[in-house]
Amino acid sequence: MAESLRRARWAIAKGELEHAERLLKELLEFAPRELRAWKMLARLQRELGKIEEGIASAERALFLQEQSRKAPPVASVRLARLYWEQGERQLALEMLDEVLDQRAHDPELIALKASWERELFS
Repeated sequence: MAESLRRARWAIAKGELEHAERLLKELLEFAPRELRAWKMLARLQRELGKIEEGIASAERALFLQEQSRKAPPVASVRLARLYWEQGERQLALEMLDEVLDQRAHDPELIALKASWERELFS
């Protein structure tokens, strides 16, 4: 993604605005949640006089920006283990529970939770 953004910036710098727009649209087909690309596309479309498209792109960027502020941290077993190792036992268990909500029948996760609860409550 970073390479595609760099190429789009380079095209803009060279005045190849239509080419930059194509590059950004291709990137967004692959990575539709790429906030920087949406922002860049909105500015570019405005410069190209594509006001309606620019507004739609800016609205998408704003939506993604708001979503990123509201989104809780992604739960992962790796992060739960790190919390556990740092002594954040309750937080680790809560995160492990979030993962178990999605993978309820995973024997490794069930065993890990049982082990942590034995250690915590014994």
